[in-house]
Amino acid sequence: MSMNRYLLLENIKENEKVDVFVLRNFISDKFSTPKPPKKEYLRCKIIRGHKRAMRQIIKGKTPKATLHKFSTDDFRSLDVWRCLKVVINQNPNLFMDCSNTVSGPKTDGQAKRKNSEGIEKSFNIAFCSNYFSHEEVRESYYYYIQLLFTNFDLKVLCEKFNFKCCNGDPHKINCVEKWVMLKEYLEYHMIKELDLEPFVLDLSVSGLPSYEVVNEFLNQKV
Repeated sequence: MSMNRYLLLENIKENEKVDVFVLRNFISDKFSTPKPPKKEYLRCKIIRGHKRAMRQIIKGKTPKATLHKFSTDDFRSLDVWRCLKVVINQNPNLFMDCSNTVSGPKTDGQAKRKNSEGIEKSFNIAFCSNYFSHEEVRESYYYYIQLLFTNFDLKVLCEKFNFKCCNGDPHKINCVEKWVMLKEYLEYHMIKELDLEPFVLDLSVSGLPSYEVVNEFLNQKV
């Protein structure tokens, strides 16, 4: 997969970490003073949401109050959800095991875990490498990220992730760029930094900002 697909992140300096470069553009709601969100927080939130989506699909449920919730009238999100369902339903045993809360690090599912020996303490590199080791899991994760960004509503994204792209109102055009970079990091670089190959498809299925969204920013009075 060529990095040319990821135009906003391809020119980062060699000595600069992609995650640091991306996350410093955001302001966490978790701290009393302005700070960027932590990488561990992002991994935890995304993987927990991914696992929850697996469990919902296995149980035949549609998300109504989660990170990835969407309206049943939202046909774009429904299409991505169906793609995610196809991957999971083709490998039910793998995803049942992967989505189990006791399959997480020690910070997850402690009450149900009888033995925590050999379990990773957090959502660290070792845990994430094991979690994403199966190609099918990486494929389902790709669709999960598309689902989160399908409609690219900046206000909704801030609420989903519990961090902000700016302190101003309304948002500016560079806010769109920040969220595009975060999406690129999550779907590609977060997997690549584990020495694994990300699953990728044509951009036509990706949740990128529509012309209407970008045009709205360009026509705002500053």
